[in-house]
Amino acid sequence: MNAVIIYDKCDLALKANALLKNASDRAEAVALWDVKLWQLDLLLSGLNTEMALQDAVDSHMIVFAIRNWPMMPSRLFEWLNRWAECRFVHDATVALFDGAGGSAVSTTPAHDVARFAASHGLGLIYGDIRPHKFELVPFESVSREHEQVPVAA
Repeated sequence: MNAVIIYDKCDLALKANALLKNASDRAEAVALWDVKLWQLDLLLSGLNTEMALQDAVDSHMIVFAIRNWPMMPSRLFEWLNRWAECRFVHDATVALFDGAGGSAVSTTPAHDVARFAASHGLGLIYGDIRPHKFELVPFESVSREHEQVPVAA
């Protein structure tokens, strides 16, 4: 199984990597994870964008291990769309881990990732970095508090 971890801090990337290994161990999976780590700023700079895309094209999972992101960078969203168009694994999953008790789930970038996953038929996992706390959820169950709902007159 292949995964790409996109991260902002090394400690969080290492914890996300350990989480993947622990999940395989707990499931007594025969397959091991082949994980590529990409620091967010490096992924979005110059030729690295193409190299990261090549690393991700056969990934079963894209993991966002980002602690502080008030908004999703437009270049990251463009990169994700390119990956979705050229990926080899059609039942891939996107995971969000923030290392802070899962608080990233209520942020705008998390909603953007959830919409992206739904629009491309991807699985979605969210939660904090502790191995015992992660959850697979359908897109419809992700809170949409930030969206305004029209009120009937």
